[in-house]
Amino acid sequence: MLLYAAVVILVAILACYLNMEVISEQSFTVYCSPSKSKIFEFLKTPSNLERIHPRIQEVFDIHKHNRTTSFLILEDFGALLGRKTIPTNLTTSCLSQLTSCINLDFSSSMADVTVSLAISDYDTLRPTSATNALLPHDVPSATIHTRIQVKSMRIINYLISKVVLSLWEKTISSAIDVLEESTNLNHQESTNLH
Repeated sequence: MLLYAAVVILVAILACYLNMEVISEQSFTVYCSPSKSKIFEFLKTPSNLERIHPRIQEVFDIHKHNRTTSFLILEDFGALLGRKTIPTNLTTSCLSQLTSCINLDFSSSMADVTVSLAISDYDTLRPTSATNALLPHDVPSATIHTRIQVKSMRIINYLISKVVLSLWEKTISSAIDVLEESTNLNHQESTNLH
């Protein structure tokens, strides 16, 4: 009888532990050739998320108030969970003359996710020799430092954090590709005019 009671108590403690809300944080930095202002203008426009985020299918019901833009996104979570509408807030700020920041807050029944994008002119980072090994051959114009915070039940937090991190790595990469392609097209058109 005592063993049964001990097992029940342990199971209850484990369930409580796994269902407890926790906050996890991950970050990454990307070096890129588009300028800070181009990246900032592109990423602060909600409709661009449809073009660059692997799962966002639609952005709608956009309302802007000062530096905050609220909107809804339709995100595809695959065959298991289907498509969900998620309320989102986007706020912008300037940390300094050289660094602009975008915060995106996504709120769903599974997790609250905050994605912070600090977009800086490249020279503000003063990279070390170890960092230099990671740089592309062309000297970048800007850096995008992405910090992701996930608040969810402990039992699913690790999985959600990994998925969100992977999605935003792809999102930032797509944004840079789109901007570089646009710059190349503009340069080509300008060359053709001359």
